Amino acid sequence: MPSGIVQACSRCRAQKRKCDRRLPACSLCERLKRTCSYPAADGEPQEQQAVAVPVPELQELSVPNIRDTLHKQIAAIVGDGQQCQGWAAVYFTTIHPWFPVICQTSYSNRLLPSRITAETADFCFLTLTMYLVCAKPINGELTSQTRSLYLLLKGLVSTLEAIGINTVEMLQGRLLVTIFEVGHGLYPAAYISSGANVRAAIDMGVNEASRGKLLNIFGSQERAEDAQRTWRGIIVADRYATLERAKGPGHIMEPLSERTKSNGAKAHSVHPQTDILTEMTLASQLLAQALDHKHGTTSNHALKAAEALQILKAGTTFLAECSIRAPMQNAVFASVVAVCRSAVLEIAEYESQPEYRSIAAQDTLHAMINDIAQAAASAVYNRSLVRVDILPVFIPHCLYKAAMVCLQMSRQTGQGDAGSTIRPLVDLLKLISTRWIAAGNYVNEIERLQCTN
Repeated sequence: MPSGIVQACSRCRAQKRKCDRRLPACSLCERLKRTCSYPAADGEPQEQQAVAVPVPELQELSVPNIRDTLHKQIAAIVGDGQQCQGWAAVYFTTIHPWFPVICQTSYSNRLLPSRITAETADFCFLTLTMYLVCAKPINGELTSQTRSLYLLLKGLVSTLEAIGINTVEMLQGRLLVTIFEVGHGLYPAAYISSGANVRAAIDMGVNEASRGKLLNIFGSQERAEDAQRTWRGIIVADRYATLERAKGPGHIMEPLSERTKSNGAKAHSVHPQTDILTEMTLASQLLAQALDHKHGTTSNHALKAAEALQILKAGTTFLAECSIRAPMQNAVFASVVAVCRSAVLEIAEYESQPEYRSIAAQDTLHAMINDIAQAAASAVYNRSLVRVDILPVFIPHCLYKAAMVCLQMSRQTGQGDAGSTIRPLVDLLKLISTRWIAAGNYVNEIERLQCTN
C-alpha cells in the first residue's frame, strides 16, 4: 500500500469501519470532515502518542450503548489489551506510590485480555482517567490530545452520573480527574470537582468509619477496603484543592475515628506501620485545622492564640516523626511532609501578622522557610537523581508559600536579600513544572512579585 500505514485510523478502528489508510487522511474521515490520525505500532508505551480523541455521538451515550462506547474510546485512545496493560504499569509505577487509592492486584486481574471487553462502563472510565493522569505536558503546556481527553472525561462524569452510575470505580476515576486538575493548576475546576467528589462519596456511604458498616454496604472485605482508600484520597484532594484556592475548609463529614481524636499533638502522631494514605489523611486534617483557624470568624483572640500554638505544636511534632522515617534529602518530595509544611506555613504566617505578633509563630515560620529552602537546594544540586515522572502533585504549594512569605518579609523589613533563599525554591518549582504545570504557574507568581520589589 503506497501510504505504508499498516493499521486503520483511530476513528475507523473505534467504530469498526473499513479504512483505506490513505494519507494524510483516510477517505471516510475526509468525506465526514473529521480529524484523522493513525496509532503508533509500538507495544508498551514510553510516551503518549498524539492520537485524536474521537467524540461520541449522542446516541452512543445512551444507557444501552455507553459501555460499548467506552470500550471504543479505550481502543482508540489507549490501544489494545497489551497497550492498556502497558499504561497500567506506567500508572502503578508513577502515580500509585504516592496516591495508592486503587488496588493494583484487583485492577490488574480485571484488565486481563480475556476480561477487558466484558468490563463495565465505570471500569472503562477509570481506565481512561488513569491514562489521563499519566499524561505529561510538552513545553509547559498540555497537548491538544490531553486537553480533548480531559474534556471528554469531564463530560462522561456528568453522563454516567445522570444515568445513575455511582460506584467505587466511578469515584476513583473522578478523583483521578481532580488530581489531574490540581497538578496542572486547572482552577476553579479542581476546587469544584473535589467538592463534588465528597458528595458522591457520601451518597455511596464510603465515608463510614465502621468496618462493619462498610462491609455491610460493599459486600466484601476487599470492596470495603477499596471504599476506605478512596474516601481518604477524596478528603486529601479536597483539602489540598481548598488550600490552593485560598478558601476555608468545607464541612467534610470525617470518619468518626478522626472526629473523636483530640486536637493536640497526639492527634497527629504517626505509627511506624501507618500506610501512606492514612499519613496523608492525618496531614490533611492538620491542614484543615490551619485553614479553619485562618478563615474562621472567632473573635476571641486568646482562644485563637492558644489554638494556633496547639496546631503549630502538632505540626512540628508530626514533621519530626516523619523526618525519622524518611531521609531529609527525600523529604522534599514526600507528599505527607509537603502537606504538613503547607499547614504549618499557613498558620505561622497568619499568626505572625502585626495584629497578632506571635513570637512562637515567627520563629517557626523562619525555621520552616530555612528548612524548605535547604531541602530544595539539595534537590536542585542533585537534580540528575530526581525522577520527575514520579513526583506528587502535593509538593509545589509549600515551596511557593515559602518563597512568597520570604519575599513579603524582605519587603516589610527592608533588610537582607531574599534571593539566595528563594532561588532554590524557584529552581525546584521549575523542575517540577516539567511534570505538573501548577508548579510553573507558581513560578510566574513569584517572579511577578519579585519584579515589584
